[in-house]
Amino acid sequence: MNLWKKRLQEAIEEITKYGKYLLNDHAGIFLFFLSIGGAVMYQKWLFSLPSTFPWALVVCLFLALIMNHQPFFSLLKKGDIAFLTPREGTSEMRQYIQRAQILSIIFQLFVLFVCFFVCVPLILYFTDYTKGEWLQIVLILILLKLWTFYLYQVRARLLFMQKPVAGFIPFFSFIGSFTLLYCTFMFGFYEIVWGLLFIVFGITLFFLLIQCTNVFPWQYWIEKEESRWGFFYRLASQVTTVPNLPIKIRKRAYARFLLSEKRNTDQEQFQYEFSRSWLRMGDYFPIFLRLLFVFFVVVYYFQLHIGAWVLGLIFLLLYGLQLLPMYQIHQHDLWEQVLPLDGTIRKQAFIHFIQGRLFLFSGCMSGGILIFTFHWWSFVGGLVLFLLLSILFSKFYIANKI
Repeated sequence: MNLWKKRLQEAIEEITKYGKYLLNDHAGIFLFFLSIGGAVMYQKWLFSLPSTFPWALVVCLFLALIMNHQPFFSLLKKGDIAFLTPREGTSEMRQYIQRAQILSIIFQLFVLFVCFFVCVPLILYFTDYTKGEWLQIVLILILLKLWTFYLYQVRARLLFMQKPVAGFIPFFSFIGSFTLLYCTFMFGFYEIVWGLLFIVFGITLFFLLIQCTNVFPWQYWIEKEESRWGFFYRLASQVTTVPNLPIKIRKRAYARFLLSEKRNTDQEQFQYEFSRSWLRMGDYFPIFLRLLFVFFVVVYYFQLHIGAWVLGLIFLLLYGLQLLPMYQIHQHDLWEQVLPLDGTIRKQAFIHFIQGRLFLFSGCMSGGILIFTFHWWSFVGGLVLFLLLSILFSKFYIANKI
């Protein structure tokens, strides 16, 4: 088995191993209802748009951002810089790099057209393009994607060579792709757009080929690969235990008021340790803030009342499930092994910790409903429902899972 096939098989096995936890029944149900709710809100938003809405600007900015997102799946590992660098010029390594490029461009095109499909209802609402015009738009998207992919491949090599011009490539790529997309959608001058495409391609090739030699930036792509796998493992760690996952510790002194300093009993000591880990370790506290931010934005923009209750219940369940792996954090710490601590006390402390975090989350969401809708009955009803679900989730679901 050649190196590329071996690395690809290992990557698929790793994604499958943790992907089944990320896409379990709970996540599937949540994504289904989220998709339905998002589609309904999208349709409602479309019908509320005025005829003067700058749809082309919004679509082009969105697609240009997606187009300039450039994940490159090199599947390289840290030790490769020592063992594979001497084989850089061989046919095997050239074939390895070509297959990595093919996999990356296929994935990027897939993401681009999924995002374009999301934009199609907005485009149809304001335009009446013919089939030929839609075909030209698709071809322009493909060509622009190939162009930006090439630019970022060259940028990696220029960074390796420490060329100052590498810093201008993301800006040049974004402005170029946005301008050509805007001309395509807004003016419909397809002949001009095609001419601009060839001019831009020609200038890019001439400008960059004289700057870049045929080198492969091993260190750059290894760091990018490690960063991507690190993100995947951190995501998987929200639903299952990931061995040897490095956890970043952040002090976050600004939120220390959320911790209770009471540590008079064993249970209070456990609760303090769980609370401090929630605040300082990993992404538990940032996820808390992100979910609140998304909830506030949706409630404010759509002025939800009963809908805010439904959304809040979904977010509450989602966050409770993400907190579940925290039970394993201190399980193998030395102080827990040495001190004569009762396991049932640890279990009760974790249940109270989960309940406390969900109460805090419920109070924040209910306060947001009151602030952004000015309806007392929505606030009171949401608070009662959220607190009730928090108690049931922690007392029954969490108690049976740990």
